[in-house]
Amino acid sequence: MEGTLEFRRTDNVTVATAISGNGSLTQNGSGKVTLAGANTYTGTTTIANGTVALSGAGSVSSSALGVVSNATFDVSATSPPTALTTLNLTSSSLNVVLTNLPAPISVSSLNVDGVLGTQNTINVLALPPVASYPATFTIIKAANPINLLGSVFNF
Repeated sequence: MEGTLEFRRTDNVTVATAISGNGSLTQNGSGKVTLAGANTYTGTTTIANGTVALSGAGSVSSSALGVVSNATFDVSATSPPTALTTLNLTSSSLNVVLTNLPAPISVSSLNVDGVLGTQNTINVLALPPVASYPATFTIIKAANPINLLGSVFNF
């Protein structure tokens, strides 16, 4: 792929074939696109609407990931960690499953829209067995400091 692969579906679709090349992927429909292949494309992944989910070997680790416009990025069906170069969140949701393994998401750069009146949500769909409370779980591990746009932490 050398251009932009854009999904505008209102239903759910699974893409099992690995996507490669220098192009970008955009989810612009209200449905859910599940990426089940070990993708190696290097362009930007944009989720402007609906959901992009990773399943099994599914990955977008070579791509910068932009999540915008009340969209959802779902890594609940992959084994942690889901490695990303960049994760940008604006009024978005992350779906994760916590295990006793590493954090579900590992990023080099995390940028969060901190404008008042917007909100990002982390949906924890399952927890590992907890021996005692209180307990601490790492959800996102960032190699660099989190960049809070507007200087507001809004999860």
